[in-house]
Amino acid sequence: MNIADINKDLQNKEKVAIICVGYNRIKSMKRLLGSLLKAVYPSKDIPLVISVDCSGDTELYEYVKEFEWPFGRKYVNIQEKRLGLKDHIYQCGELTNQFKAIILLEDDLFVSPFFYSYVLKTLDKYGMIVG
Repeated sequence: MNIADINKDLQNKEKVAIICVGYNRIKSMKRLLGSLLKAVYPSKDIPLVISVDCSGDTELYEYVKEFEWPFGRKYVNIQEKRLGLKDHIYQCGELTNQFKAIILLEDDLFVSPFFYSYVLKTLDKYGMIVG
């Protein structure tokens, strides 16, 4: 699904989305997405947004488009013009308007298998009960 489809899915307002931000590092993106596949989730309804800044790296673009996300809906946003890291992060941060909360991950990271439950417990602790 395209990132424009996020606005159409009103059910997203109650979900905690995972946002993966990348530029031109396919190996880093593969490592991050691979770690997400190994994580534990409470349901099969976890939105994943992959946003890639414009770099002309068609191999990366194809990889993220073809990536299978078995835990919910996947949205892909490939920028048409280069934003730079700061503006790209700000744009992805605006997705907080579309979801209950977001987990923003840059492509040079990888996650613990229990990162998602940790985030949910933290949101619960601070009064942003999810579920």
